Amino acid sequence: MKLAIKQQPKCLKFASSQLKNSRDIVLEAVKQDGLVIEYVPEHLKDREIVMEAIKNSKYSCVLQHAPTFSNDKEVILLAAKNSGFSFSYASEKLRSDREFVLQIVKMKGDSLKDVSKELKKDKEIVMEAVKSNGMALYYVDHGYFCSDRSFVKELVLLGSSVNSSAFSSRIARELIHDREFVLECISGAGNSLSFLDYGGSSLVNHSDFVDELIDIQCQYSSAMWTSKDYFNSLNEERQLRIIRIDPVCLEHCKGELKNSRQLVLDYILQDRKILESLNDELRNDREIIRLAIKEHYGALKFASAELQNDKSLLQEALLYDTGNYNYASEELKTDKEILEFLIGRDGCYFEYAPESWKNSRDFVVKAIRNSMSNISDFLGYSLKEDRDLILEYVRRIGSIEEIPQEYKQDRDIVLEAVQLDGNNLKYASHSLQQDRELLIVAVRNGLSLRNINESELDREIVYEACRYDTHPLKYVPEEYRDEEEIVQAIAFSENASSFEYVSERLRNNIDFIRKLTRINGYLIQYIPKYLRNDREIALNAIRHGCNYLSEDLQNDKELILTGLKYSASCYRYASGEMKSDGEVLEALRKWLPPHLNIPFPLNKEMAAIALSIKSLNEFDYTFRDDRQFALLAVNARMMNLMYVSNRLRLDRTFILEIEPKQFDILFIPITLREDREIALKSLELNGRSIMYLSNELKHEFKNDREIMLKAIKSDAIAFLFASEELQHEEEFILECAGVNGKVLQYVPHKFAYNRNVVLKCVQNHEEALQYASNKFLGDKECVMYASGQGKSFNSFCYASFDMRNDPEIVLKAVQSDVTSLKLASYEIISDEDFIEKAMDINIEALCYAHYSLRYNTEFLKRMNKNNRIVESGSKIFRRAIDFNSLLEV
Repeated sequence: MKLAIKQQPKCLKFASSQLKNSRDIVLEAVKQDGLVIEYVPEHLKDREIVMEAIKNSKYSCVLQHAPTFSNDKEVILLAAKNSGFSFSYASEKLRSDREFVLQIVKMKGDSLKDVSKELKKDKEIVMEAVKSNGMALYYVDHGYFCSDRSFVKELVLLGSSVNSSAFSSRIARELIHDREFVLECISGAGNSLSFLDYGGSSLVNHSDFVDELIDIQCQYSSAMWTSKDYFNSLNEERQLRIIRIDPVCLEHCKGELKNSRQLVLDYILQDRKILESLNDELRNDREIIRLAIKEHYGALKFASAELQNDKSLLQEALLYDTGNYNYASEELKTDKEILEFLIGRDGCYFEYAPESWKNSRDFVVKAIRNSMSNISDFLGYSLKEDRDLILEYVRRIGSIEEIPQEYKQDRDIVLEAVQLDGNNLKYASHSLQQDRELLIVAVRNGLSLRNINESELDREIVYEACRYDTHPLKYVPEEYRDEEEIVQAIAFSENASSFEYVSERLRNNIDFIRKLTRINGYLIQYIPKYLRNDREIALNAIRHGCNYLSEDLQNDKELILTGLKYSASCYRYASGEMKSDGEVLEALRKWLPPHLNIPFPLNKEMAAIALSIKSLNEFDYTFRDDRQFALLAVNARMMNLMYVSNRLRLDRTFILEIEPKQFDILFIPITLREDREIALKSLELNGRSIMYLSNELKHEFKNDREIMLKAIKSDAIAFLFASEELQHEEEFILECAGVNGKVLQYVPHKFAYNRNVVLKCVQNHEEALQYASNKFLGDKECVMYASGQGKSFNSFCYASFDMRNDPEIVLKAVQSDVTSLKLASYEIISDEDFIEKAMDINIEALCYAHYSLRYNTEFLKRMNKNNRIVESGSKIFRRAIDFNSLLEV
């Protein structure tokens, strides 16, 4: 029963009287779950046990079971930190103590409900309560304050900014007819629609007021789940206005607007759901579907049967997404020209090839080399007996799941497979599954212990599994969970959660835990709570970027400052006092996004906004209406523009000042989107903005090369809004490719076959190669340029096999992105000289070498120049190579 209580504290309810009267057992139980205080004998409910219970419970009902502490300020303040706090559990004396009540309402504004009648008439207490939680408005003494109109306005403004539903409180009702106040007070599309629908205000009968209220809000689509019926009850002109403000609302229309061809053309690029809800007539509109396939995967699914049988449209669609083949007509699915193009691009479509192709060895080899998927089921009958071809298949695809049964008994073929992916052992013959050498190779390459019969496990296999598996201990026999060397092996894993299965002895061994957290600080989340208070363990965690701090350490300034040397997230776990500490705030400054450029001294509110710990809607109106603070908030996150005061949101100069990293014009009031200067700024920050501008501005900009190039530079989709003349001008397309190579996704289909255009695009964007025609996927110069761009993995996966088998090109890809080696050919990753050259570029290239090199001790010794592998200390090496053999040397 003792063990049961440790593991499941609620078992205390069923414990014997003797165990329930053991203070040590009770203390341990409440540390695990504070709610079990309900089952603790009264004589044991001392201050320490009650405080521990409160710390370890989200609910204030702990106080319900410890009424003797209802007059203890420290206990009540601690309970107030919990989300479910109720001030009613405090004594009447404390609820009448002005200084203490002020502390409480600042933490939990809705506690105003339970303060004494006299203090409910205290303006400062009421104001602080409403600042903290707008729901406190419901507990304001209406009879006492109703005559003080200016104070009530201030209260409602504060309350509605913190909690929108507070606008319907009794004390606010008489203000719902005040036009100026309502326009300033109501924030958010949902609140606006609710006010118009249920507000009971005479203002809703004034057309100009309704239009003005609609225009100052944004993001109406987020309100549709509650206001869809009201939206559809509006006249067509107002619905159209809301759709212009937030195009996603088009999908919620029930009337003729939903089937407006012009609206669909305007916004189908913005939201896939508009494509999914097209009517039959629009599904047969070639212009609409051609536009959709450029932006949305699998768009051909929503085309009419007639368009799904359009060969030229299918050829274009396949260039953007080979998955569109699944939605082609049955006739086109067997078209040899289509299939040749498709299989040349992605061998997985070999399944649909004619039978004669499936029996052509040369064609099959080509398909295998261009595929990342199992296609062995579709090989011609004669080729299924070709062992060399099956071996080639296994080396390229890395799977034996679908190969003929006889080869699953071939040890050499199975060994090749498990060296690439250990999970292949699951598909080998029963006798080979029991082959110990194969088993060890398999666990080193990802085979989980859950897929191995426990009778096959021995210490070596368990140890190897703990080095490589992400959740090994869950499947490890009990006797190995108490071995330090085996448990230590999991510390090098990226996933620390397996530690919960460690033996009780090791979980409570503080010296061992200190040692492990030096290796993996994230283990702190899975150790007993009392050990999380150990300063050395916490320091180890912080140094690894895990900034979990127990409540007892959240006020340790030295720890916080140490944590801020490694990341900003440590600040999130600091106490309120530390969050306001000047030295801590200055240490935090270096982690703030550079584009915020904050020259003035920080305070905790600015820090919370800058780090996006809080959204602006969590601050009261005084912050939302503060120009400097609002500007900081919007620059930190564009969506905060929804929560700045309406005064600032409608201020043209304020909008021109904002420069968030992720700009989105849809957060700007629609009346200001029609401002030319704001529109130009929007296009420069996010070219996608062009689809939301007025028709007049679109028409003006579409022929202006300079404006269009600025828009395309920030988002290539803007190309589709250039004039027809510009869209077909090669010189202009080359200019666009020079600023954003991803424009290849949007140019007319013929330019995907234009070498000058493709070459320029792949030079300037990592994803451009995927939109080029097949012949360029094997063009060395094109692939070389594409492989040198950013995350080259993104482009390298589209290159032909010959390119992925070219040492020069693969080395170029490694310079940009070492993970590109995952896509390199079997020959490349098995070549000692190549891997050595790749390691000189990026030492972690070794981790992507073939198993035969990663577990070749002599090769590893040669690669360990100047002890570089060992001294790197990288966890990835410990999990990917025979690291222990180097340590032994």
